[in-house]
Amino acid sequence: MSLLQEKFFDLLRFSLGITDSLEAPIEASEWDALLELANDQSLVGILYSGIERLPKELRPQQRQQLFTWMATKQQIEQYSQLVTRQTVNVINQLRSNGFDACVLKGQGVASLYPQPLLRTAGDIDVWVLKDQQEAVDETIDFVRSKMGSSADEAVYHHIGAGEVQGIAVELHYRPTFLCSPSHNRQLQRFFRQQAPIQLSHQITLNGKSAVPAPTVSFNRIFLLAHISRHLLQDGIGLRQLVDYYYVLRQGFTPSEQATDQQLLRQCGLYTLAGAVMYVMQQLFSLSADLLIVPADEHRGRFLLNEIMLGGNFGHYDKRVSAFARENRLGRNFQRLRRDLRLLRYFPSESIWEPLFRIWHLGWRYRHRPRS
Repeated sequence: MSLLQEKFFDLLRFSLGITDSLEAPIEASEWDALLELANDQSLVGILYSGIERLPKELRPQQRQQLFTWMATKQQIEQYSQLVTRQTVNVINQLRSNGFDACVLKGQGVASLYPQPLLRTAGDIDVWVLKDQQEAVDETIDFVRSKMGSSADEAVYHHIGAGEVQGIAVELHYRPTFLCSPSHNRQLQRFFRQQAPIQLSHQITLNGKSAVPAPTVSFNRIFLLAHISRHLLQDGIGLRQLVDYYYVLRQGFTPSEQATDQQLLRQCGLYTLAGAVMYVMQQLFSLSADLLIVPADEHRGRFLLNEIMLGGNFGHYDKRVSAFARENRLGRNFQRLRRDLRLLRYFPSESIWEPLFRIWHLGWRYRHRPRS
């Protein structure tokens, strides 16, 4: 770990309120590099909240540096407000068209933050809650009837529903998935069992609008599966780990922990959970009683290294060539290389990932638009 990364983690812990002070002052020459790291990990708003709490002499001393941090933080707040408003609108629009829907990730997880607007918002992800096959067919038909030829291609867990004010909207008929067929069956069974509970669990957005959003107990499993899928496909960033930190901080009973551990084993997520718990312990100083499973240092070190090399969803991974990012053949080859790199640490999903891609071609063909 580089000295700059150590200072980045130190500032992150201070910004989250885990520590009361920085272990070492940040030099003027380091602030630009820290901003770049924060951008890569989609954590500028969170870190700026820490900068505001620093004594004046420890903040960026160059006016332009401080202004850049502040301007980026304001953009994040404005965008988060926009995403929040449009999330409510999307839920209401789905209701008016006869769909029960629940917010996934995004503004639902942000509600656990002390300052929700400082979490860098992404797309609007909504889970359409119906009987499984009805959810798939009716959601795809709804989007295609609404958008026509401009509708996105349907994939196994969601279909893109266009944009509202520049924000991409994804309608999920499955919250996420795993590549292993047996593990995925267990995960989808969990989602089906939990669907009525999630629909009845409401949070307030905009200070007035109540929308369904997942419970903390649901997110303990769902967000791990989400991390697993993105780790395998393109990469995962620290923003997702900060999300999970706030989920775990809500606590759980011994009975809930035992249930979670059993489910994680059934879904093949136990080893990844151990790696995530290591990051929770080492980076966020989370106490042992808030870890779902024992921390796995071996896998955890690998996971943290992948996070720092790849950035948010792997967008800043210098190991990925331009050819791999822009060409379908290149992307598939890059995915195979990634599978091999992960095989030693997370074998089940890594082995099944290329096979899932082949099966998925058939799934997408069966659900292609009919002329």
